[in-house]
Amino acid sequence: MSDIISAWMDTDEMDVYRNEKEEREGAPPIMTKVKILKDAPCHISFSRADSADVGSERQTAKGVVIINCVRGMDIRNGDFVTARRLGENGTTLAVYDGIIGKPNVSASRKSARLEVR
Repeated sequence: MSDIISAWMDTDEMDVYRNEKEEREGAPPIMTKVKILKDAPCHISFSRADSADVGSERQTAKGVVIINCVRGMDIRNGDFVTARRLGENGTTLAVYDGIIGKPNVSASRKSARLEVR
């Protein structure tokens, strides 16, 4: 079922990078950025987050990028993600780079907020 939903909904792509500790003999370990996933199918959606404007009485709204993918996709809190919104012919319409938040997992899908840089 998850594959059917993914084929229908996941029309965008993402690359996922993760910092991993590299042990070195006789020296302190260093963190290296490793590409975990390349061109992984996903769906980019948007949500609005309301926040109070301290300088006035009105509310301001800003867009929040949400990444949706199949449940088994290896994304974790703190991963760096480059997500690409694709057009119908496969051309890149927009690129969003940022750190992924803690994923919410349902029966067949996983979604997480992307803190865009």
